[in-house]
Amino acid sequence: MDQVSSKRVNKDDIEFTWEMPATNGFVILEYDVQIFDKTTYSFITEPAICDGKRQETIGNLECKVSSKTLTKDYGYRSGDLFVVRVRAKNRWGWGNWSVPNTKGATVFELLPLDN
Repeated sequence: MDQVSSKRVNKDDIEFTWEMPATNGFVILEYDVQIFDKTTYSFITEPAICDGKRQETIGNLECKVSSKTLTKDYGYRSGDLFVVRVRAKNRWGWGNWSVPNTKGATVFELLPLDN
């Protein structure tokens, strides 16, 4: 799977997208989307943020995460590169992870935590 790209970055959220991987002729059943947690230095799957089983996610190949969530729950600060990776599942199982980075998704306008 190719690298994940930012679709839209603003002060409220980052919307990211990915390209459909090779399916070998089989339907994609779901995606596993993981956000890099800067507080634990590990990737975390969080369906509440991006549920890869939802038909909307499968069809649109995109998700959105709020700036407050990135700051409060994942340790991101202004100027940090938002890191996410994605993999797909079809009837043969899980594919390879995308390159664990995003193109152009530098967190540059995070909202303060007290808002």
